[in-house]
Amino acid sequence: MTAPETQNAMNICKGKTAASKHARISVAMATYNGEKYIEEQLLSICRQTRKPDEIVVSDDGSKDATLEIVERVSRSEDATGIEFVIITDNPRHGYCGNFEWAIQHTTGDLVFLSDQDDVWMPEKVAEVINVFSKYPDASCVFHNASLIGKNGEPIEGVFDERLTTGELNLPQGQIKKLDRDNYLAPAVSWGGIRGMSMCITCAFADSVIPFPPNINGHDKWIMVCAIVNDAMYYVNLPLTRYRLHGNNICGNATYRGNLWNRVEKILHKFKSHRGSSGMYYYTGMATVQRLSEAGLSDHSANVIANRLVEIGEKIHDAESSGRLMGAFKLCRLFCSDMRYRHSGTGAFVQDLVYILRTSKKKRQKNMDGEFN
Repeated sequence: MTAPETQNAMNICKGKTAASKHARISVAMATYNGEKYIEEQLLSICRQTRKPDEIVVSDDGSKDATLEIVERVSRSEDATGIEFVIITDNPRHGYCGNFEWAIQHTTGDLVFLSDQDDVWMPEKVAEVINVFSKYPDASCVFHNASLIGKNGEPIEGVFDERLTTGELNLPQGQIKKLDRDNYLAPAVSWGGIRGMSMCITCAFADSVIPFPPNINGHDKWIMVCAIVNDAMYYVNLPLTRYRLHGNNICGNATYRGNLWNRVEKILHKFKSHRGSSGMYYYTGMATVQRLSEAGLSDHSANVIANRLVEIGEKIHDAESSGRLMGAFKLCRLFCSDMRYRHSGTGAFVQDLVYILRTSKKKRQKNMDGEFN
């Protein structure tokens, strides 16, 4: 085992194909104040039937015992043969930026993305490698997940978002390609596939980084780019236990929890919300450019991407106004044909509350960090 270290070299592909049994396997984990669950997650990664070659942990300024736990696990017997790269000297990046930083520091041919609070099934790495072996054109492979509560208790159902129902409601173990014709437009419109279930090739990682600023999630960007490449595959196996504990960055559309869980989640969203104009605008702009580069400017997804840009501009106009005028403009937008995409009423209510409870001066300060 290599002692923990900070690595400055950026994403260096080893030259082997992802399908090779000798492919180098990396795990990119973004951490921030994750002391409660990170040990269980790291041990589940170390105990894979096909161990990863390296685990890159990028910490975004944790103030708890996260890093001490990572270092302790890296010295454990379970981590034998795995290189740990612990990055602590980076500036605060936020959720998406922290994942970008972690991915950039990997050296594997395949890069698994990992949250800090889930649990991997022992066969996850081996099963995903098997998909890449069967489909050498794959750039990104994702899988299903089972659900657990904050104490590890099973929750009925699977992590089954809108893109993994209907046609993708496959028999267990079956694999399906998400082709451009059927899945690109829904991906741009909504997304829904979480990074915790993704594995990407080194070459593909180089093509999607840096992530565009203020986008609606690094995982949505990865998904859109992979489908644009016609190279995204889904395997219906619950290879991760996705933990729902009330403070998740992303949740589950089908799991609501008890009344207090729902109230707590809503209050957290209102407290942390800073307006969604930049998210819509930059996600749309980046997607339009990506589609243009791929020669897909006439695809229906391009229409949706331009609508995201327009929504972002209109929300920006509302956020730039006083409280009452801003609320009026936002309501008019919501009632028009330019309805919010994906989260619909929920996103509208968050933006409305944000405008009504936040001064115009503070909103302008927040927007200066998004629109520049």
